[in-house]
Amino acid sequence: MQKSWTRARRLACGNIIAAFAVAITFTASAVLGSYLLAFAGLGLVVGIAGLGIANVVAGFRLWNGYRWWSLAPLATYVGCAALVAAGTPFLMRAALAGTPQRPDTFPRGRAKAGLEDVATHLLGRSFKSISTRSGAAAAVRMVDGSAPVAVPPDLLRQLRSYGFEETFVDDTQSLVVFSRYYFRSWYHYLHTSGVLDPVYSRRSTITSVDIETWAELSNIARQGPEASEAARAQIVFEPSVVYPYLRQALGQEMLEALGRDTGAEVTPEQKTLALKALNEQRRASSRLIEHPSITYGDEERFHLSLAGMRLSDSFWVVKLLQTLLRNGTIQRAKDNRHLRMKTESTELEERQVEWLHIGLMNFLYGNLLDKRDHRYSMDLGDGWYFRRD
Repeated sequence: MQKSWTRARRLACGNIIAAFAVAITFTASAVLGSYLLAFAGLGLVVGIAGLGIANVVAGFRLWNGYRWWSLAPLATYVGCAALVAAGTPFLMRAALAGTPQRPDTFPRGRAKAGLEDVATHLLGRSFKSISTRSGAAAAVRMVDGSAPVAVPPDLLRQLRSYGFEETFVDDTQSLVVFSRYYFRSWYHYLHTSGVLDPVYSRRSTITSVDIETWAELSNIARQGPEASEAARAQIVFEPSVVYPYLRQALGQEMLEALGRDTGAEVTPEQKTLALKALNEQRRASSRLIEHPSITYGDEERFHLSLAGMRLSDSFWVVKLLQTLLRNGTIQRAKDNRHLRMKTESTELEERQVEWLHIGLMNFLYGNLLDKRDHRYSMDLGDGWYFRRD
């Protein structure tokens, strides 16, 4: 009996040690973002479940000799399990305080000042994005056509110190977006010198910042309004929609000049005219959404179709279209497939339609255009915003 009681005391100590091990393992997995530690924690939880059976068996074996004292190991087990279940989330939150995983505590103090200095350095220098993924050399992308600019090593170290893997710069909106990937989610911290209005209510002017590569304009000009199946496998723009519009907006002569010289750079004058044409098309007055090649069918798995190219409902442009359909800003045509704008729209509705057009143009123009409206879910104050994808 004495040996059994000694084993029971060891079992109670094991309960306490196991509880600490679970709490520490899950907290470490949260801090390090480690799936391995998370699975190890789940393994410990399974082990603790087996430990519960051992505590029940020990209680039965000791009951005759120790009565209520025989339940001490089981009571220790229940208490430790309850403490772990209730306390581990608080321990994890405390360990993550002041890190990007806790937007309610980040950025503050020195982190806030340091990242604002980073944003100030990046803005106005034609940066487009900086990749600082762990284990890889930093990759810097400039606005297409801009001369490369070196990024100071201490700035890269600062981005990596907070785990930011991607930094996006939008000079048009004086905005810098710091992004970190953590357990299958992206944590985005947006900083601007001004104020971010609600999504899809801001100005949507297309500038050179939004151009992925000007070479795509020449590709469109060379392709013409039609494409064979083999040609379509080599391009990502939709020639049947974009070429006729550019021919009307820029003129046949300019398109022929763009498509004539393979490898020749687009001139500043051509860029200016192209941006003007793109901005005319993104306006609500262009009624791009009413183009015959754009349809929306409820019976299809992917509802929105652009000249036969179907878009997943997960894309922001499809979600925006669905919102405008519910609001009545965009309406169904008589065939219930094509779309129409309502007769009179408010200024806000026109802004929303402009962003809808931009979302469509991002796909129609392939690698030429990539413009986005930077949404957020939390206003952190002092020009800082947050969203999680």
